[in-house]
This record gives sequence, C-alpha cells and structure tokens, in this order.
Amino acid sequence: MTAGRPGKASTPEGRLRVYIVLAARRAGWSERTLYEGLSQVLGRRLVRGWGLTTCTKPELVELADWITAATGGVPGRHRRGGRERRGPGWQRDPTGVVVRLATRPQRDLIERLGRELFGATSPGSAFAHFLAGMVGKTEARLLTIGQASKVIEALMDMSRRGWRPRAAERSPA
Repeated sequence: MTAGRPGKASTPEGRLRVYIVLAARRAGWSERTLYEGLSQVLGRRLVRGWGLTTCTKPELVELADWITAATGGVPGRHRRGGRERRGPGWQRDPTGVVVRLATRPQRDLIERLGRELFGATSPGSAFAHFLAGMVGKTEARLLTIGQASKVIEALMDMSRRGWRPRAAERSPA
C-alpha cells in the first residue's frame, strides 16, 4: 500500500477503507465476518474484495464508526482534526493551521543557551540572526514545539563543541 498510488490510501476514502480493514484484522475478525457486518450496517450486500470501493464517503465514515464501536473503541477517533480541546499555547498561523507553541521550559532553555553562546538574545543580535536562519523566526516566543526542539538540539551541540561567534574569535587590531 503506497500513499502515492491513486485509489489506495492517498485519498480520505482510501484511508477510511484501509482503517476499516485493519481494525477488523486487529480485532481478529475473519473477512467473511467483516463483510457480513458491513452489509448489515449499510442494508445492502457488499462483495468481498471490492465492496468497500463502491461505498461513498459518508457510508465509509458510518462503517468506520461502526467497526470502531464493535471492536471496543470510541466512534469518531478515526477522524482527524478539531476533536481535541485546545489548551494554552495553541495559536493559528496566517494559513489557518493550528500550531502548538513552544513550552515555557523550552523557551527558557533556548534563552539561557543563547545568552551563553551569543551573549545576548535581543532582536537584531547574532542570536536572532541564528534563529532566523535556522527556523525563520527571530524570537524564541514565536517558535513551535518542533522548532524549539530543533533549536535546543543545535544550541546544545554548539555548546558541547565549544562553539563561539566569529566576532569573539577575532583579536583586536
């Protein structure tokens, strides 16, 4: 199953079909048991092997909810996005994507490592230029969790290796 092949798992319908079959396999159901149950839910006979391809997206969602409930899960868990409550730190970027901002401990660690290595973390400093080059943001408070992890890893590596800014290496003339 390759995500790039059309008709397989590259579409939402394809991912729902795959989910239905895999959920039944994880529960130990036979293929016959699965298709009998699906046929009862839809009220029409589904033929093994290609029956799920004849289903519309709303039917597939209904079947996915049914298989989830029948195997002991919570219906609706297969759906993506918008289901979880948003806690502190959630923000929408200009494209409307929800991002999780860096945690306070991450920001504090970035600030501390930035001061140790660069001397200052203010906007316009060498540290701000380092951040801009690495993740495209000039302040630690604007970083997402993933970006913060990337920056922390880089700063810790620089610290371990004894890195110093080029301006500090130059001797006064």
